Amino acid sequence: MTHGRHQIRNAVVTALTGLPVIGNNVFASRVDMLSDKHLPCICVYSKEEKSKRISKDNLQERRLNLAIEVVLKADTDFDNQLDHIITDLEAALFNDIALKSLILDLDLSETTMSTGNNGELILGIASLNFNCVYHTREGTPQTII
Repeated sequence: MTHGRHQIRNAVVTALTGLPVIGNNVFASRVDMLSDKHLPCICVYSKEEKSKRISKDNLQERRLNLAIEVVLKADTDFDNQLDHIITDLEAALFNDIALKSLILDLDLSETTMSTGNNGELILGIASLNFNCVYHTREGTPQTII
């Protein structure tokens, strides 16, 4: 069995795969060398997780900071394109039953927009940070409660 973080990332990838404009270009990792064939895409990865014991029977509350990046070729309209994709992304995440079965809470804490380059490609990037709360028991991080 995989760690709870891995299960949550996989559920997010599944929820976002098939979105209009993105299609199957959803990756469960950081992708450093994106080529034209990967764009537009979404990258899903863990940034940080904090945990604490919340009961005498070793129940742990875990707070996962999950990053979701939308990446596309930048042009004069890339802000509007990113907003369109993010609208679909948020609707998919907050309404996904499989993801809701793994987590107790999902909170969008921040969205930032930027540009970057990858070789000759100029990219438009939206980075969304989500806080996911889930429970496990100490010693069994693969079993989400």
